[in-house]
Amino acid sequence: MNRACQYAVIFSIEILQALAAGVASPPDFLELDKLLGTMIVMGGGYLGCELACMAAMLGTKVTIVELLEDVLLLLDADVRREVKMHMEKNLRVRILTGKALEGVKATEKSVTGKVGNETVSAELLLVSVGRKPVTDELKLENAGVKIDDKGYIPVDDLGRTNVASVYAIGDVTGRMQLAPNANSQDIIAAENATGRKPRKYESLMPGVIFTVPEVVLVGLTEDEAKRQGCTIVTGKFRLSGLSRAIVVSKTAVFVKWIVDSLTDQLLGAAAVGAHVTELIAEATLAIRSELTTREAARTIHAHPTFSEVWTEAAHAPPQQKRS
Repeated sequence: MNRACQYAVIFSIEILQALAAGVASPPDFLELDKLLGTMIVMGGGYLGCELACMAAMLGTKVTIVELLEDVLLLLDADVRREVKMHMEKNLRVRILTGKALEGVKATEKSVTGKVGNETVSAELLLVSVGRKPVTDELKLENAGVKIDDKGYIPVDDLGRTNVASVYAIGDVTGRMQLAPNANSQDIIAAENATGRKPRKYESLMPGVIFTVPEVVLVGLTEDEAKRQGCTIVTGKFRLSGLSRAIVVSKTAVFVKWIVDSLTDQLLGAAAVGAHVTELIAEATLAIRSELTTREAARTIHAHPTFSEVWTEAAHAPPQQKRS
């Protein structure tokens, strides 16, 4: 984890008094030296769901509590639906959405709280509801570097702060908080700072979520494309029709392309299923190169491999037309 950011949540007085007893942040959870029988996860974002799946696979009975109407809201509804179904059916993770976890009380042995009219309890409460930058002690004002009202350091697309000779990279900039993004920013900022031809930060960033099943996305989601006024179609192909997936009995669930229906250009991609985190690089390269579905469909892939699924999805009949 980038220690320039830390996890933050507004706790009730009871939780503040019991942080060492039954409440943990994600880093604390990963340092546990024993398995838990039960656990509540506050927050249904990608990290909360990843750790919920990890715990459930180790035998922990997990309940996720998410204030918003659904978990993993960065994903399209069809992708979320598949992930939730597998988490609930195969891992027996209980998912409660649309209500806050309130009245939390923690002791050395248990944590309890209310979700609506229901009381939930567990051995541990894992708090995964957001992060905040830790910039207070950097004394940035001494260098004239400004921070925003949330404590992040704003930068332009070249990585420069408001002070032209000072650059910032990674989570502390408030941009996408992923290690590959920070690594890419690192190289670009260093090149720009040393006088090479100016190069902007990469705008296309793949995302991988290590839930069970795995999830990946890159480029525009269907909802984002719709908000941008794009007219789109999607090409979807289920792994149950892929030879390699059948051979290794990993046939759930699907990949899809999000396509501009006017130009045939690939705008985005998403996938959910086994090994899909290894497939996202091809989709990222295709979208970054502004390829079309016709070009993707004509690209020969080795057989039998999981990567063939992108060609199959490009051949799939267009569906879900939107304006």
